[in-house]
Amino acid sequence: MPGNKHSMVLGFAAAVTLGAELTLRNAPWLSERDVLARTVEGLGGRVDCDRDTVRVSGRITSGTLPGPAEAPIHGIVYLLPAVLAARGEVTFRGAGGDSLGAFEWGYNRPVKHMLEVAEAFGAQWERRDGALHARASRLRPATVDILRWSQDPARPAGPRVSGATKTALLLAAAAPGTSLILNPHEKEAPHELITVLRGLGLRIDQRDGGWVVHGGTAHTAAEHRLMPDPVETMTWQAFAALTGSTLEIDCGDPAHVFTSIHRELAFLNTLGIEPVFTDEAVIVGPAKGSYAGADLIAESTGISTDIAPLLAVLLLGADSDSVVEDRVWAGRYGYAEPLRRMGARMRVRGRRLLVGPSVLSPPGAPLRPADTRSTAVCLAAALATPGTTTVGGLDHLVRGYAALLPRLTDVGARIELAQGAAA
Repeated sequence: MPGNKHSMVLGFAAAVTLGAELTLRNAPWLSERDVLARTVEGLGGRVDCDRDTVRVSGRITSGTLPGPAEAPIHGIVYLLPAVLAARGEVTFRGAGGDSLGAFEWGYNRPVKHMLEVAEAFGAQWERRDGALHARASRLRPATVDILRWSQDPARPAGPRVSGATKTALLLAAAAPGTSLILNPHEKEAPHELITVLRGLGLRIDQRDGGWVVHGGTAHTAAEHRLMPDPVETMTWQAFAALTGSTLEIDCGDPAHVFTSIHRELAFLNTLGIEPVFTDEAVIVGPAKGSYAGADLIAESTGISTDIAPLLAVLLLGADSDSVVEDRVWAGRYGYAEPLRRMGARMRVRGRRLLVGPSVLSPPGAPLRPADTRSTAVCLAAALATPGTTTVGGLDHLVRGYAALLPRLTDVGARIELAQGAAA
């Protein structure tokens, strides 16, 4: 099982933030990794990649990030605070990756909250000539309450709390002195970033309701092994459940995976799907019998918005209606229309997706999902449907999954690449 993609992105950002040399083990071999490597090298740093190891030398000489045409990934956004910390200035023209809505300045993901976090650490910013320009002659320690960017006044919620938390961690690590991050977004990627920063010599105290970061002093080198990717674990669970297969996933750290997806596992249990965790592996398979529909809610402190689509497709096999609600990204239902073309009873109503029991059949024309998770969902549905289904969006898969198609064929899937496609 490859390492967590989101944590790898933050590892690149941490190395740049602190001008450190960071070796990441179990790094997933994705197109996103290649783009990050080219970007850091374009900034004046150095990146050496082996199959599952990345060595990032984060001392950079430029403060200008490439635009989405040159760096078509969302992960580039976390180099914004990193470059600001390292160079005292940054120019940002936007990020690529999956489009999950319409946000400020026409971006497909929000970014203003990251600039507002930077303001707390002493930065100033402006939008000029189609780009964002931020400057901080010297970062200062700050107290940042993540609830400022939450849709819920009592807890972190909505599309901005994750980015605000990660930005605050990176800038607090670079700012000399003690910073306090209140009500942080408690998920596996920021927690793994804390582990990376501690490995680089930072003292970070995790307390109830907040994190205390003692920044400004760090080691020049560290090594970190990325945790197994929880999203990929649940992707294989979806493949297994839909196709009636039993698969053993060698992930090396099942306990860490269990902790990161315990809410998703509780939902699976309501469907009669119970993955088995051993000392070295996770065994995934189909439901034990028929199951009723269920309400599936993805939110910042609950079931992951990245994993919810992989659970939603399983609800097509229920024997009663279900409701899916993503409280993070309003545009997360991109898989619904392609699956409707296969016969799925799915209908978006406001912020919810209504799902009914369905029998799928091959569509009359290729499916063209528009984002990473929608492509994975369509692929899972195609594998479970008799006949031949053509699924586009391979560029999304190679950005989000490491060698997924070859590994599927290794366990018996019949997949042919269309002319001009590359795995």
